Amino acid sequence: MFKKTLITCLFLIVYSIILIGTSFNEEYCVPNSIIMAFNAKSINSTIGDITVSATNLGQIQIGVPSFDSLAVMFNFSSIERLFKPKNQDWKSSKDVYLMNIFRVSLVDNSLIEQALLNLKNCDDIIFAEYEGIPDHGFIPNDPLVTQQWHLEKVQAYDMWDVAQDANEVIIAIVDSGVKWNHADFRVNDLISNIYLDPLEVPGVTIDWDIGEISIITPMDGDGNGYDNDVMGWDFEYNDNNPFSEYSDEPGTRETHGTHVAGIAGAIGNNLIGISGIGMNVKLLISKHTGGDLVAYYGGIIYAADKGAHIINCSWGSPEGFDLAEAVVEYAYAAESLVVSIAHNDNEEIPRYPAAASLAVAVGATDINDYKSRFSNYGF
Repeated sequence: MFKKTLITCLFLIVYSIILIGTSFNEEYCVPNSIIMAFNAKSINSTIGDITVSATNLGQIQIGVPSFDSLAVMFNFSSIERLFKPKNQDWKSSKDVYLMNIFRVSLVDNSLIEQALLNLKNCDDIIFAEYEGIPDHGFIPNDPLVTQQWHLEKVQAYDMWDVAQDANEVIIAIVDSGVKWNHADFRVNDLISNIYLDPLEVPGVTIDWDIGEISIITPMDGDGNGYDNDVMGWDFEYNDNNPFSEYSDEPGTRETHGTHVAGIAGAIGNNLIGISGIGMNVKLLISKHTGGDLVAYYGGIIYAADKGAHIINCSWGSPEGFDLAEAVVEYAYAAESLVVSIAHNDNEEIPRYPAAASLAVAVGATDINDYKSRFSNYGF
């Protein structure tokens, strides 16, 4: 009797853990949406090549019986391939091909927890998880953030005694865009920390005064699938100008990317403004201003394909472990290091992509080298 009771209790504990792990939280998750990756053998493709049809009631069908039955059971209304990496032959250590990652939409969000559980248990699917909501985290409005005491704390002055010139290092800023004509990013054609792709330069003209890029000749010079992306890409408007206005108003969301870019790579020793830790680097810009977390991960893939050495991600979500693992591993294989914030909730809760196996998670400390009151920790 005791043994039977013990087994029953253990079963209930395990079952409860499973349910907790798949609970939908509207604060962190996009409703009616699941991100999933097909096994290449199940769809007979490594590039997400599927044929989509629909039942008389509108449920999607792709010719994979296990998935199609779930699509009918849980009323899947659409399926969308998410990424177009330059290296389409690459696969992760879990055999995930990036082009086999899809977004599946459900008509009824009340069914999403059961739908996710069934997708996770489907042999034709490598992973399935909720679609997270991106959060840039806390933006400090304390005027002391402009005082750069951190440079001494990270021993930047000692580093600059050894080397100041790193203009072949490309740092990608995957964020809200950058005011790329700011005086602390570009003085003139000879003094500039904004990355310009030499293969895309012939197809555009850049008006540095007003922050506009005009296309002269439509072209994809580097063959990455993004036309005329001379300095980056705007993923919300799907164009080649990742410009964002800057405001001195504390806490303005649109300025977040410029703020981050300045810390990383504002021109140093030029008698203007501040100095970035990398005072002489090149900044590649991937602009994201909406709430589409998948697009942010697309920005990581874009930056890796573009040749970024470091990819800065000052955003994250508690959802999306498997997506983060696959995308960060792709970047790592392309010799790009993903650096992301641990986040700013003063919690011991993993955030992704920071908690991905091959990413670098960065917490925050104060002027006395103690953990900041808002910084996450423990992973």
